[in-house]
Amino acid sequence: MATDVRTRPEEPQPPQRRSSWPSRLLVALPGVVAALVFGFFLITKFSEASTAFKSTRAIVYIGGIIVGWVLLSWLLKRFFRPVWVRSVVMTALTLLLAFFFVRPYYVDEVDNTRLVTGRIQDASEVPSTSAAADPAQPAAPAPTVPPAPVRVSAGPLQGIGHDASGEASIIRRPDGSHVLRFSAFDIEGSPGPVVYLVPGEDQQGTSGGISLGGLRGNVGDASDYDVPAGTEPGAGWTVLVWCDPFDTPIANATQAAV
Repeated sequence: MATDVRTRPEEPQPPQRRSSWPSRLLVALPGVVAALVFGFFLITKFSEASTAFKSTRAIVYIGGIIVGWVLLSWLLKRFFRPVWVRSVVMTALTLLLAFFFVRPYYVDEVDNTRLVTGRIQDASEVPSTSAAADPAQPAAPAPTVPPAPVRVSAGPLQGIGHDASGEASIIRRPDGSHVLRFSAFDIEGSPGPVVYLVPGEDQQGTSGGISLGGLRGNVGDASDYDVPAGTEPGAGWTVLVWCDPFDTPIANATQAAV
């Protein structure tokens, strides 16, 4: 006996909606902006960018930024259906990262804060009082602190994977306190630069150093920084400009007697 087997007709599948060109452009926008901004930075500042790969902290920092960027992109895609929301948020984040980490390399900040004014003597111009007294001569009056500030040491600024020019010097005030001065200086910008005084010549790390605070400006005629009390910097010390976020040196100046 023949059996009539009837197959159920397949239901037609709804056609898949293809993304429109505007949607595709919005999806691609954050990646395109990131590629343009950071690609331009790598091409024009390759030497500066390569210094980050010598620092463990910089590698971890950069890796964390990349992972966070990808994770946020995935979360937005999962929980926010509108494409334009995801695009705006990710593009804004990319531009924010560029503002803090790329912009400083291309924009100069001028600072001419003078904490010492008037004539400054070099240490070699100050009469020495170390010679032994002649008993046949009448006693000379006790030496007094020179009324003018004294420059005790100086050294040219040299870039470390960055461009730098000018001079850094140590000035002793009449009251015995010290000031670091950058003169006719141009130090390539970077994120979070900090000024250090480090014992030893040509130091490129902050170990044992004394922080003088953030670099107020990377260009200027004369910019002074107070040295903490109890510190006696001078010849044989290093003035170091340090990129704090990426833990890398920017420039230094070994101090020599003047």
